[in-house]
Amino acid sequence: MLFGVKDSFIFVYTGEKFLIRDSIVLSHLTEKMVDSVLYDLTKYGGYIQKLEQFEQEVTSCSYHANSDDNIISQTYQSFQSAVALGFLDSFKKEITRIEKIIVKQEETITLSSLHATLKPWLHKLDILYSVYVKGIKEAEWLPSNYQKSSHLISVLYEAITEFDALGEFSKDVVDLLLPLWIQTTKPYIDIIDNWITNGVLCDPRLEFIVRRNESVKSLDEKFWEIAFTIHVPEDDPSKSKIQDQTDLLDDTSTFS
Repeated sequence: MLFGVKDSFIFVYTGEKFLIRDSIVLSHLTEKMVDSVLYDLTKYGGYIQKLEQFEQEVTSCSYHANSDDNIISQTYQSFQSAVALGFLDSFKKEITRIEKIIVKQEETITLSSLHATLKPWLHKLDILYSVYVKGIKEAEWLPSNYQKSSHLISVLYEAITEFDALGEFSKDVVDLLLPLWIQTTKPYIDIIDNWITNGVLCDPRLEFIVRRNESVKSLDEKFWEIAFTIHVPEDDPSKSKIQDQTDLLDDTSTFS
């Protein structure tokens, strides 16, 4: 289950969560005790399934998108890759290591000792899944890639800031989230780097907050005033604030 297997002798996946099969009975434990001991594991098994389902969705949309509306942003692709390679692969290696010990019967492993061994990993999985829910699932209603991408980056940044403020108590979490944030922001950094270095704003997935007004030619006398605009939805209350700041900058540059 923790390895990503949906169906097993003990657990069954409903599509939303894992349940313990009714046929499972341990002679030395009551049914309620079995449920209590295994509940945490079923919860985290569900987290693994959701993260792997997201990975499949990103991979599928990346290769089979038929329109701009279905194109997954490079920011999402980078986040998915960082989660898979930066955490899930390492977590599964730990599960495999424990399985080998059990198969070889090198030592006794109880459900209690298994939970204790996996506790640091499960704590990180909790944090990672929380970022996924806040950064991805809660942003599903957003209509555009630039909104979804900036939302995910903001959620990651806020999480890092929050845990970093706790100091040494959360160093392991910061060590998990910081590389994740760096890799997730790489498409943004690449866009900015290409823009500054080559003077070309290349944004194939429409995920960057700034866009190029293609109707404005490079020789236009107002090029630097109207060639680039900030993506802000018409009904976004922050649009007027951004415009006020832009006007203020224009006024300041006039007097300088």
